[in-house]
Amino acid sequence: MKQIDLKSVLIGVFVTTTVILSLGATGPQDKGVKLPSWDESQKWEWTILPFVDADGLKRVGNAGFEFVSCDQKLRTSVWRRRVQ
Repeated sequence: MKQIDLKSVLIGVFVTTTVILSLGATGPQDKGVKLPSWDESQKWEWTILPFVDADGLKRVGNAGFEFVSCDQKLRTSVWRRRVQ
């Protein structure tokens, strides 16, 4: 009969404990969890710009825009600013 070493047993216990605790950690019926509220009346101004140098990024940032994403294939960046 094969013998199981202590290291294998400890790894098995660790993985099993991790799975069980992660499944019980949260649930849809959690009463103590507050979801962040989202203001439905928010309005955003979006702009798509070509990749620019540091001076251009500073100019867009000064206008209240924040960086959202970029597309390296199209060489563009997406910026937004909340207007309401």
